[in-house]
Amino acid sequence: IGGARRWIARGVTEGTEVLSQHVVVVDDERNIRRTLSMVLEGEGYSVETFESGEDFLPRLESSARIDVMMLDVRLPGMDGIEATRWIRNNGFRQPIIALTAKAFAEDERACKDAGMNDFMTKPINYEALTSRVDMWLGGQKDHAVEAPSDTVEEMRMESGAAPFAIIQ
Repeated sequence: IGGARRWIARGVTEGTEVLSQHVVVVDDERNIRRTLSMVLEGEGYSVETFESGEDFLPRLESSARIDVMMLDVRLPGMDGIEATRWIRNNGFRQPIIALTAKAFAEDERACKDAGMNDFMTKPINYEALTSRVDMWLGGQKDHAVEAPSDTVEEMRMESGAAPFAIIQ
């Protein structure tokens, strides 16, 4: 019953049917795609994965629902920044969470300037990840949502990573 309750808590009601909220993961690393799928599916989300921005873009044109997207910043070919700009310019308004190994303030700024709503560094803290997805999907909005006020430093502390100083 606990698992069912958790699944329903992460579902969207459409009439009398409860639909699982849908997360799309775009990352060129197969192990990351697999791990994110296992973690998020274990929490009751449906997950769809893609290896590149080019693979994902045709999917965006379908009418299937996407509730949140997780997008690697350093994808081969069309990188995550370029893909986000294209995605936003084509009307996608749901949250996009950047996944990146680069944890500097200028990287976070570039992601947000491109239209990403949130920023998580690799290696990924999976408990923090599910909390972020839960946060973004809590209201199940049909329009663009505001980014949280977390700074890169706060995210690094939250994920257990060592703090760092930016030298100017």
